[in-house]
Amino acid sequence: MVNYCPNVSVIIPIYKVEKLLGECLDSVVAQTLDNIEVICVNDGSPDGSADVAKAYTEKYDFVKLIHKENGGLSSARNAGLEAASGRYVYFLDSDDYIEPDTLEVLMKRADEDDLDIVYFNACPFFESKLIEKNNQNYVNYYKRKGDYPGVYTGQTMFSMMRKNREFLPSACLQLFRKDLLTLNDIRFYPGIVHEDNLFSFQCMAVAARVGYIDRSFYHRRMRDESTVTVKKTMRNVEGYLVSYAEILAFMRDKEVEASSFPKMSEYLYTSVFGNGRRIFRSLDVSNDDAYLNAGDFAADHFLDMIKRSTETEFERSRMKNEIAVLRGKVSELQRELNSIPTYRCKKAVSFFPRKIAGALCCIKDHGFAYTCRLAAKKLVRRLERCRLFGPVIRKLRNLRKRGIAYACRSLWVKPYMKIGGKQPFVSIIMPVYNVESFIAQGIKTLLNQTMKHIEIICVDDGSSDASVEILNRLAAQDHRLKVITQCNKGAGAARNLGIANAKGEYLIFLDSDDFFHSRLAEHTYQVAKQAKADVVLFGAKHYHNVTGQYRNAKWLLNTSVAPAKEPFSYKDCADSLYRITSPCPWTKAFRREFVLEKGLQFQELQNTNDLYFSYAALAMAERIVTVDEALVYYRVGLENNLQTTKKKYPFCFYDACRAWHDKLEELGVLEELRQSYTNAALSTCLFSLNSQKNPEVKQQIFDKLKTEIFYRLELADHDASYFYMRNRYEDMVQILTGTFDEYMNSHS
Repeated sequence: MVNYCPNVSVIIPIYKVEKLLGECLDSVVAQTLDNIEVICVNDGSPDGSADVAKAYTEKYDFVKLIHKENGGLSSARNAGLEAASGRYVYFLDSDDYIEPDTLEVLMKRADEDDLDIVYFNACPFFESKLIEKNNQNYVNYYKRKGDYPGVYTGQTMFSMMRKNREFLPSACLQLFRKDLLTLNDIRFYPGIVHEDNLFSFQCMAVAARVGYIDRSFYHRRMRDESTVTVKKTMRNVEGYLVSYAEILAFMRDKEVEASSFPKMSEYLYTSVFGNGRRIFRSLDVSNDDAYLNAGDFAADHFLDMIKRSTETEFERSRMKNEIAVLRGKVSELQRELNSIPTYRCKKAVSFFPRKIAGALCCIKDHGFAYTCRLAAKKLVRRLERCRLFGPVIRKLRNLRKRGIAYACRSLWVKPYMKIGGKQPFVSIIMPVYNVESFIAQGIKTLLNQTMKHIEIICVDDGSSDASVEILNRLAAQDHRLKVITQCNKGAGAARNLGIANAKGEYLIFLDSDDFFHSRLAEHTYQVAKQAKADVVLFGAKHYHNVTGQYRNAKWLLNTSVAPAKEPFSYKDCADSLYRITSPCPWTKAFRREFVLEKGLQFQELQNTNDLYFSYAALAMAERIVTVDEALVYYRVGLENNLQTTKKKYPFCFYDACRAWHDKLEELGVLEELRQSYTNAALSTCLFSLNSQKNPEVKQQIFDKLKTEIFYRLELADHDASYFYMRNRYEDMVQILTGTFDEYMNSHS
């Protein structure tokens, strides 16, 4: 007697799908692959689903029907797996369907390459326009863009897919060799949701040979009752935490490839445990009412960690404040102590013995080489503060940073700057609108620049105060100041008019209510000319108009994430380009010919008109350099009409981001800059929402972010690990999944 062994066993759990099951079963019985078995598992469905399946068993001898008490999706799949006799196993959800040649193509690939798992893609279809509108993040979710042509171990494939954020845990998007499941005793965990996260991770971890077919065989139905669209509850938290605990237990005696370990651990923390934590924080559930029905002590332990995390964060914040206060007191006491002559004498006498003792301890703990490097660094820092050696050290650092060509060009750039020419070196362009209280201070700091070969173009944007009179009076005293007037069109139009009238080699765009370092023009031009730069980035400080205090604004120029070698382009820092600087144009200088060649223009928007110009320029520039020094003093604490403008034109930020996104796509650099763009665009969206003071307009922005903006800008297609700041990702998820009132309550 010959045992019947089907090629593929298709397992279909059935529960309350009477109207949809026929379409699913039709797609299976129409498969081009011969010798398959279809196992329908009736999970105690109260409707007529079992009768629909029974009709197919009477018509097709390879369709079977199993009845069981209701136990959930995992329980039904496990029952089907116990009854399966095929060489391969495929799990199909009863409200979806597959292409006619799915099983044939998948099994052929599995047999040819002796694969344990074959991965493939899916395409969603929506039951209504409303469901599609509310679930735009799933439109391209199941379509991988990466290429995985070879045969890999499961862990290597996971690492590659995870790097591209394309590991999809759905069991319906995989064909499994049955021996992989039976030999490793892998089953679906009963009684939880998100069971695929656990099951697929376990299969991947032990699979020796896996492959991928870049084709969407699976058609996933998006409906109100489906697991991906239903509102999140404690069951979702439970599913993730149980999966996390079970994966840790499963992997305890498993060997993990060194190259795959970072991505596997990152996935567990951010996409399994992290999702459980995120959902819990979004729920309005007290700690006493939050409990798990499934799982063991380990899952309960992780839930307890999440409950205590908010309290822990508060305690950490309180301790940081206390430490800051204590450090201030220690510094004050140290200054008082240093003022005592006897203490200063004792400190001087004991200087060398203390240093020698410290060096000996360091050698003992870390070795001689480390101690020498540390001593050298400290010595260089001390010498850099010295007037005699400081300039030499800075020149050596610039030589290392920018190369010998930069140093050689400095030999003729400085004399050239002194001689000058017919045209100005730098054109400073300044839009002016109703700033009579501040304009004189700003213009005087520009007229007193150490570089004299400059022009200052002030474009009055229809001011109704005395700004123009002040400018004309100052222009009469210095021919370098030019005043142009226009009807009120906004700062973007004013800057464009300034570009059209500029003659300098480099353009600097400044705001009319700020004031500036005396060497602003000289420093930026010298570095730009020596490096032949397209764009120069420099720093700024905040000046509070009421308190008169200055504050470092390091986020305006973050050189720690910039490439060590200069000049650089986006290719040298694709993942962090938009972290180096903000979109404000007043911390940048642009080569005029570069601006004209690239056709760069400011958008004529009422606000956020500079984002497109700055970020597009950074993507197109081939040579970018930095001046790590605050050259602009940005005035804050003003009462202005910015909030009125934001209320009247709340979606200018969307227009700017959309133009920026489309420009990157047009240039063909969007994929390379995807992560940096995504983070910067999300920050812009959230800032525009959170800085809006009018509640009605704020809700309008919230609703448009939820239904359109996040999807149009392609921000919702990534998980938490893709974002530099987790709280911004959590805000986006809260906007996408929650209500406006919930968001406001959590940010009050």
